[in-house]
Amino acid sequence: MPACAHGRGKANKSAVTVKERKAIVAVIERVPGLESYVYEDQRAAYRNFVKTYADNKALVAATRVSDMPESYRLSMRPKADLDSPSRRLARMPGVAQAYDLGCLSRKARLWSEYGLQKRGSQGCG
Repeated sequence: MPACAHGRGKANKSAVTVKERKAIVAVIERVPGLESYVYEDQRAAYRNFVKTYADNKALVAATRVSDMPESYRLSMRPKADLDSPSRRLARMPGVAQAYDLGCLSRKARLWSEYGLQKRGSQGCG
């Protein structure tokens, strides 16, 4: 994603560098309330994608390993605040997005089951 480029030239402007990855891990490891984290490289992401969308042959055929993002999934203690670390991580070079998947799931459930939608980025506290 273009957000990963943060000031790089046109060549390979979306790939995260080793230095950026180390900085990201250093921030992740200092997140208050962190229980553990998992790194998923492009190959693992692709394997999970193929497994998830196995019934959609056209989508799987059109998708390549290089289309997959690298990612970190953090497991947090109950009631741990992820807003501040997410904002900090989202601003880092090499990071395209940082979000609370649990929050997104809760918002989707509110929308699908009750037709309720929170405005803005708040609403997951």
